[in-house]
Amino acid sequence: MQPVRHRRRRQLAPHAGTAVTLALLTVGMAACTSSQAPQAVGPPDRPARVVATQTLGPRVRDLTIDSPALGRSAKVRLLLPRRFQAQPNRRWPVLWLLHGCCDTYQSWTRSTDVEELAALADVLVVMPEAGQVGFYSDWYERGQGGPSRWETFHLTELRELLERDWRAGNRRVVAGLSMGGLGAMAYAARHPGMFRAAASYSGLLHTRYQGDPLPGPRMIQDLLRDFDEDPDALWGDPRRHGDLWAAHNPYDLAPRLRDVGLFVSVGNGQPGPLDGPATNGQLQQIEQALYPQNLAFVERLRQLGIPVRFDNYGPGIHNWPYWQRELHRSLPLLLRALQRPAAAPTSPTPQHSTPPHSASSEPTADRAERVLAAVRVALVIALTALVLAVAARAYVVSFGAIRGFARENRQVTPRPALTRPPKGGAPSGGQGQASLVVKVVLLVLCLLWLVPTIGVVVTSFRTLDAVSSSGWWTVITSPLDLTQYTLDNYRQAWTGGMANSFLNSMAVTLPAVVIPILVAGFAAYAFTFMRFRGRDTLFSLVVALLIVPAQVALTPLVRLYGDLDLMGTYAAVYLAHIGFNMPLAIFILRSYMLSLPTAVIESAKVDGASHFQIFWRLVLPLSAPALAAFATFQFLWVWNDLLIALLYLGTGERQVVTVTLGGLIGSNQIYGWQAVTGAAIITMVVPVLVFVSLQRYFVRGLTAGAAGG
Repeated sequence: MQPVRHRRRRQLAPHAGTAVTLALLTVGMAACTSSQAPQAVGPPDRPARVVATQTLGPRVRDLTIDSPALGRSAKVRLLLPRRFQAQPNRRWPVLWLLHGCCDTYQSWTRSTDVEELAALADVLVVMPEAGQVGFYSDWYERGQGGPSRWETFHLTELRELLERDWRAGNRRVVAGLSMGGLGAMAYAARHPGMFRAAASYSGLLHTRYQGDPLPGPRMIQDLLRDFDEDPDALWGDPRRHGDLWAAHNPYDLAPRLRDVGLFVSVGNGQPGPLDGPATNGQLQQIEQALYPQNLAFVERLRQLGIPVRFDNYGPGIHNWPYWQRELHRSLPLLLRALQRPAAAPTSPTPQHSTPPHSASSEPTADRAERVLAAVRVALVIALTALVLAVAARAYVVSFGAIRGFARENRQVTPRPALTRPPKGGAPSGGQGQASLVVKVVLLVLCLLWLVPTIGVVVTSFRTLDAVSSSGWWTVITSPLDLTQYTLDNYRQAWTGGMANSFLNSMAVTLPAVVIPILVAGFAAYAFTFMRFRGRDTLFSLVVALLIVPAQVALTPLVRLYGDLDLMGTYAAVYLAHIGFNMPLAIFILRSYMLSLPTAVIESAKVDGASHFQIFWRLVLPLSAPALAAFATFQFLWVWNDLLIALLYLGTGERQVVTVTLGGLIGSNQIYGWQAVTGAAIITMVVPVLVFVSLQRYFVRGLTAGAAGG
């Protein structure tokens, strides 16, 4: 039976599940065309050979290969290195690019800029045919085997042919999209040592997934039926041949990926920044169906302690613009892997064996990534020390300055006599006892805030079974039942990406707090103590910027950052937060500086102090309450920000805690709500500590200058 015969397509069923499976893994911009069944070429005992070569450009070659494994001819597109002809004795590193379902070997050059990428100038890029629903496997064919042997064709016949005739080396990496993502991870796992790195873009990475919105076996078998294929011919029946399904399932093969550099990316299926105004609903459903599979696969890797770069980029559908972007993002990892020493390939996993689930060796961390992580941690520690040093200096200097000023200008003033208000009357000063209505309203407001918080805290310490079987409030009836409590939720959240995101948030927040304080401090001093033409007009313009919503600048900034190549960098987030919050910082600091005693400033001028000396030694320390008030505001805004961080920094290795938490919320069927609440508590700890530690300055800084003295 031919596994890839182009037959008439069935019509879509009216329900959403069939719509997903019919369109599943369809390459976004490519339509599946119909053609006649390929004709077998040559007997199966003949070695694979090239029967035709077509030159399509200076570097592009199309090969027609007579494949005994397939029992017919198959196509392969090669993108040659630019110096392929000039260096006839050189062997080249190889990048395999695997296409998705319902598409062809031409798709990568048709729908991406792979031909123009300078990074691939010295790489042999191989883009093989894999059938519309070949699934990169040697088909089971109900135990009989058969001509549908794509894995043998690719990794034995084609590999040997490329090494013999096209000077392919033994340094290989593999990447694929959709169905090709399954192929990339399965090939790397089933053939240890053959590929140094593997990348999957919106891949089918858990073929035995049983959750919503669509179970993996049903997804695959419905797709096979839509192409008039026997659904049990691929890997057999999912129930009776579970070991065979597991032997081709990246999720089950995860322990065998320990020594492979890994990149995984996926969107959540919602329309994203690279989609047009008319978004394809089927492509949304496909990505939504693949999203939980990718989350489960990455979580499995992290549980095994296997490093993986995961770009959970949020909004985005199953379409080529995202795959081209992810190819660019994964290239540094793939190219670094090509520089490592080669390992001898071993034989593939037998068709009827279940891959082991035990860790065999410690992961080999990439030195450059470790150095980068160490530099980032050092940066966070240095910025934290800087903030603490500035705060300590401000406290000491302000205390000394205020005490000296009070000593020099001490005046003896009679203390007013205290009069006790008559019984039953309200005390003087306009303050009276709160009425019963006010107390009730305040109590209700406190409960509205407190009860959900208590629920989050309690849930974060409960086990999965307890959360699934009862509400958090049931602990009131049995608080001493220790079997319902656990710390695994925090461990799972921390190891599931929150640890790295925590450092990223610190690296984003601290500069976004310190830099605007320094800049706004200089500006506020100039608006308060320096006289120049247009000062009041310029300050009015600055204050007017407070009413401009930040959302109106998001799209222009995306275009500007794209032109400057700043998208996805910390600098983009710093500049956005600094620009959006600078007017408020100037307004708060100037209002406070207006309340400072002018005698101190004038005395410093008489003593010959420059403006910088006055600012740094007097005004800045005396403005500690206002600085603390704005620092509290700014820290809370930046730390809790999701929109700007997601838009300008994106997801992956640099995503912040709010983005990670959002991903956990969107994938609670994988992690469970108890892990989500644990991550929420981790996210809340730092803002709460900041607010509690600076609260004594908070009111003083905000109310300074509000009333005359």
